[in-house]
Amino acid sequence: MNNKKKFSIVIPLYNKERYIKRTIKSALNQTFTDFEIVIIDDGSKDHSCEIVESIKDSRIRLIRQDNGGPSKARNRGIKEAKGEFIAFLDADDEWLPEKLKNHYEFHSKNPDILWSCTGYRVKGGKRVEQIIYPYNDVLDDALEAIIDGMSITSSTVVIEKNIFNNQSFLFDESMKRSEDREVWYKIACSYPTIGHIGKILSIIHANTLGSLCATGLDETDFSFLSLSTRIEKQLSSIDSKDKKRFLGYLQHLNQKKMLSLWGWNHSFKQISKHFKPYINSNVLTLLIRLDFMPLIVKKVLVKLYLITIGKYR
Repeated sequence: MNNKKKFSIVIPLYNKERYIKRTIKSALNQTFTDFEIVIIDDGSKDHSCEIVESIKDSRIRLIRQDNGGPSKARNRGIKEAKGEFIAFLDADDEWLPEKLKNHYEFHSKNPDILWSCTGYRVKGGKRVEQIIYPYNDVLDDALEAIIDGMSITSSTVVIEKNIFNNQSFLFDESMKRSEDREVWYKIACSYPTIGHIGKILSIIHANTLGSLCATGLDETDFSFLSLSTRIEKQLSSIDSKDKKRFLGYLQHLNQKKMLSLWGWNHSFKQISKHFKPYINSNVLTLLIRLDFMPLIVKKVLVKLYLITIGKYR
């Protein structure tokens, strides 16, 4: 008897007792029902596990491990998954009921395409933002689409499990931030054709306690700066012109992150050392000289500048 499911929903869980029931409910409410839910508890110290165990559904598997971070939890989920496709869902996010149905229909129609993503809604406090790329269906160049503004975040992605037989595509367990973007960029280099489902099918809760959704203002982890180095092997396999353009895009993102940190920090000079190997020294020197300005002024200047530079082209 073949017990293989179409989808394995992998949920990394750490201290999300306030949100995990909502997340699981959104998975169980899917109109497409051929799935399992693999929850990797990463050493939670709250009542998250008890809440999971209180939900009686044979499709849920709870696996416990010592705390090792979201990458280790996702990798364990991939290893334990029995489905043909991995569908990632963070423990404080949720799906709309038609999410898996749309992925199933897309991949049934396009069996040679090994991964897909969707539009999503970001909720954070009073902020609600719709993130959706204007081009739908099959995209021939995922890197080009990313440069052009397509946003990929974990709770929107579905990937054929066999892709992860290549160990280099697993999540870097030494990284706490930007580790997911690293995976999407690596896969985009090796599997450039991606499906984009032009519907809002995921809800990302950006301001929940300990959210895995990066706010862009973390002052303790600067691993995003070395992302281009970490994906160098995969980038070497693409056209040199495309490689140069994508590296320019990553530099653009680093510059925006640096400006955001300058605009929100009373003493940017203390953290400027992290940017020295990656950012133009003249720009960095200018920001340090202007670091005396009041935050309210810095924030306005950053906002105006970010509007003028727009997205990378």
